Amino acid sequence: MPGTDPVPTGLLNAFQAIDFKWGNAGKANTDKFEYAAPYYGARDTFNVSMARDCSFDVPVIGGGTPLGTNYPAALLDLYRACGHAAVETAATDVVFTPISTAEETGTLYAYEDGLLRKMTYSRGSMKWVWAENKVPRCSVAMMGLYSTPTDAIMATPTFPVLQKPVGFGKANTVITLGALGLKCMSAELDGGRTNAYRRLSGVEDIIPSDLKPMVTLKFEMPTVAQKALYTELETTVEQALSIVHGTVAGNIFTMAASRAQLVDLNEDKDRTRIVVTAKLELLPSALGVPYTHTLT
Repeated sequence: MPGTDPVPTGLLNAFQAIDFKWGNAGKANTDKFEYAAPYYGARDTFNVSMARDCSFDVPVIGGGTPLGTNYPAALLDLYRACGHAAVETAATDVVFTPISTAEETGTLYAYEDGLLRKMTYSRGSMKWVWAENKVPRCSVAMMGLYSTPTDAIMATPTFPVLQKPVGFGKANTVITLGALGLKCMSAELDGGRTNAYRRLSGVEDIIPSDLKPMVTLKFEMPTVAQKALYTELETTVEQALSIVHGTVAGNIFTMAASRAQLVDLNEDKDRTRIVVTAKLELLPSALGVPYTHTLT
């Protein structure tokens, strides 16, 4: 919860990140007085505040088995720190929905080469990517409050047992826009979450500032009879969009949006076929939810 920083442990909260990197291991916000002087040279710089940010990937997987009770706790916490509500229903599913109020925060500990770097009051954004001949992944960008690195013995991790990710393609993935199943080369859902750092007289925190999800699809051009894409672009029609990845119970990831609005189209050629790149904004439902992720 905001203002109450949890203490992660290797036993309960460890997870393995893919391609972990610091954007700024220590981002200084500085000020300077440019005193007049009879000589050239730099002037004193004042370090007013520090923040920290990092990025990494995690696999796109289903909810595990038994259904609704075995999704890794660390990944569940990660979703929550990235502005999602999480509902686990035993024997059924895990459902994530982006929220606009009561967003939570998280604490991230990174052990590297005998150093411990902490990010408290952290919030993040997520981007899910499916691509031809690739295993889909979720890219996470986190921003948090800075603390001075310390020497530390690495916590002994107990990594959660993950469902084995499956590759993107005909055997595992169905993407539907409106009533048409698309022949997709790639799909990307940018969760569109933005956060901002503040350091005021009475508070230092990371606050959510907006949520504008966008989907980019690259697929083989359908006939007009199958789908009148340009008419949909001209009329900014709203339609349902779904991405179902996985076929085996316990390892199925479903993204669903009820109000996908086509806002941009581009054409290209790929292996003699016309392909289009379509951008769709995901508008909030009557309940303020632009999309859901259901893990079964």
